[in-house]
Amino acid sequence: MLTIRPQQFRRLEEYMFEQFLLECAQIVRERRPGLAARLGDEKALREFVGASVKRWQGQGFTEREHLIRLLDWECEYGVGYLEEPRWEWARQIFSLRLDPASRIFRVEKRMGILRERGEL
Repeated sequence: MLTIRPQQFRRLEEYMFEQFLLECAQIVRERRPGLAARLGDEKALREFVGASVKRWQGQGFTEREHLIRLLDWECEYGVGYLEEPRWEWARQIFSLRLDPASRIFRVEKRMGILRERGEL
């Protein structure tokens, strides 16, 4: 029988998280090459990605797809975009006691409406 000690399991989780951050950094390089270039080097890009992922994990988002989408929004609108008055509606949605998928869906739906109106 195979026994996995808690330390081994933690190390596996750390490794998987690091791989996810590498994947996120690659996504930023592909989708947002200008931002990746402005960050300057791989270390700064990884710090940016890691900070974004941890920030959203702190808000209850744990699904890979959700974290990538939220990272992409931070790349597009800026890290502090939710603090701007024009994003009050998004702050309200993110503060709702809904599951993460429902919050993402509501924000995306509103973004779509705003884009159609030329307001985003």
